[in-house]
Amino acid sequence: MLYPNMESTPASLDDVVINEFDDDSKEFWNETTALPLIKLLQNSGYSNQDIETHSKWYNCFIIPALGSQPQAGKKPLFNARITADGSPVELSVNFKESSKVRTVRFTIEATGPKAGTPTDPYNQEETTRLLQTMTNAIPGIYLGQYNTFTQSLFLPASTAPSILPKVTPKTPLSQAWIAFDLAHGGGIMAKVYFMPFLKWLHTASPAQAISTKDIIFDIARQCNGPYGSYDHPISLLDSYLCSFPPGSFQPTVEMVAIDCEGGDDAWGKGQEQRYGNDATAAGGAVEFAISVKGRF
Repeated sequence: MLYPNMESTPASLDDVVINEFDDDSKEFWNETTALPLIKLLQNSGYSNQDIETHSKWYNCFIIPALGSQPQAGKKPLFNARITADGSPVELSVNFKESSKVRTVRFTIEATGPKAGTPTDPYNQEETTRLLQTMTNAIPGIYLGQYNTFTQSLFLPASTAPSILPKVTPKTPLSQAWIAFDLAHGGGIMAKVYFMPFLKWLHTASPAQAISTKDIIFDIARQCNGPYGSYDHPISLLDSYLCSFPPGSFQPTVEMVAIDCEGGDDAWGKGQEQRYGNDATAAGGAVEFAISVKGRF
């Protein structure tokens, strides 16, 4: 569990706001995302103090990471794909049958001012900037595994001319989304979802047969360390993925999630989706929880 230390946040938002982020965009994202978030917190039974803490943190860090507001009649340089309508924020509530406590959560596609330009064609800069900035405000945030994944998955801007023509419309170009759980008591849990598709597109060739599974498993093994190994859960997941007979829908690893916490609490999730005739098969999603110590 991570807790925001608002005493250590910068004295001025100038220290955390991205360049070229204007007041109109700040007001727009406040009305369209921050106010609905507050409503969810209220309806989910959060205390007034928790609502104030989470709201202050959201306005300080999240709103500046959402990019410029959309403008009618003007095509943006970069389109967020985390939601169907192009919003970079997805709000939700976690319900549990065994508990009356409801946890508000949200996922963002952090978007920087240079996203979609030749400098940052894959929108890679803002996710890292946001997480690095938050390390001063959230004790316990750990970016070790995040750095391992970005070093392997994030691509140089120079690859865009050869990769982008191969990408079909509405395919997410961001290779990382950030999710936050806002706990009762003021705590915040952060995780990052990585998508290996662009890396696969850049790496695979007729002469080098490689899958998204191979890419993710290789990076996960690089995270083996003092807290244990991913080898056992990788073996279990691989056994499942290989269990489908030839000619049937073959599962494809399309996303992996890591928690931004260190120590015994760090863990990863692998998600895969079945595909058939370029269409997602209903009910084909499977999620695996993988701990650093190799336990489910």
